[in-house]
Amino acid sequence: MITIARIVASKWFAGPLCVAPLFFLSWDYFQALVQLEQGPSSPIQQVPDANRTFTDTTVTDVEYVDFSFTVSDEDFHEYTGGTFRKTEGSSTKNEENEENFSFTVSDEEFDAATETLSLQEGGDQEALVTRKMAESANQIKAGANVNERFLHETGNVAIAYFLIVLCFTPLKRIFSRAKLVSALNRHRRLVGLTSFFYAVLHLILYFDDGLNRLFDEWYLLYIQCGLASFATLSVLAVTSNARAVRKLGGKHWKKLHRILYLAIPALLYHKGWAGKASPDQVREALVWFAPMLLLQAARLTKFFTAKKAN
Repeated sequence: MITIARIVASKWFAGPLCVAPLFFLSWDYFQALVQLEQGPSSPIQQVPDANRTFTDTTVTDVEYVDFSFTVSDEDFHEYTGGTFRKTEGSSTKNEENEENFSFTVSDEEFDAATETLSLQEGGDQEALVTRKMAESANQIKAGANVNERFLHETGNVAIAYFLIVLCFTPLKRIFSRAKLVSALNRHRRLVGLTSFFYAVLHLILYFDDGLNRLFDEWYLLYIQCGLASFATLSVLAVTSNARAVRKLGGKHWKKLHRILYLAIPALLYHKGWAGKASPDQVREALVWFAPMLLLQAARLTKFFTAKKAN
C-alpha cells in the first residue's frame, strides 16, 4: 500500500490524468472538422465495360439522356485507367479505343457537373439557388452541432474535475490515517487548476459567435449560474499559488477558498437544467453530484459527532 501511495503521490501519475481529456477532445474535434469539410460524398466507381447490359428483365422503358461535362486531365486518366494518356506513337491506338471506356460518378458530383448544362437548357434557376442555399444552411448547422457537442463535453470535463476536488477534503477527514487518501490530496491544486482550464475552453466555445449569444441568453438562469461559477473558479485559480497564501494569510486564504462551496448548487443547476432540461438530464446531474454530496454529508456528520462528544 505504501508503494501504491508513493506512485499516486507522484506528479507523473496526476499529470497525464489531467491532460488525457484534452488530448482526446482535441483529436475528436479535429476529426469532426475534417469530416465536416469533406461533407457526404461517395467515391467514384470505375465501370470497365461501356456496353454493360441489365440482367434484370423487369426494368423496361428506361429512357437515357446523354450528358457531357469536363473533368481535369488527372481525374480523366484516373477514371479511365490511363488508357487515353498521350504517348508518342500511340495516338492511333488511343483513337481506336476511345469509345471502349466509361465511368460513373456519385449523384452529388453529377448534379454539380451538370448544373451549368441544366441552366443552359432552360432549367429553373430559382430552384437551383434555393437548393444551394439549403445546402449552405445544412453545412452551417452541422458546424454549429459540432461546436455545441464539444461545448457540452468540455463543460462535463470541467465539472468532473471540480467534483473530484470537492471529494478530496471529506475523504481526508473521514479516512485521516489512509496513506492513499493523503497521496491523492497532494494533487488538489493541480486538479483544481485543471477544472478551471477546461472551464476556460468551455467558455471559449460558448463565445464562438462573439457576444451575440450571451446577449440573447443572459436572462436564462442556467447561463447566469454558469457565469457565476466561472467567476468563482477564476478567483480560486488566481489565488491558488503559494504567494497568494503568504499575502492573504492562511486563515483568510481558507475563508476565501470556501466560496468554492457556493459553486456547487450553481453548477448543479447549470448542468441539470441547461437548455431544454429533461427528466433524464436532471437525473444525470444528480447522479454526477451524488458521491460528492454523500462524502460531504459524512464529513459533517463526523465533525458534529466529534464536537458533541467533546
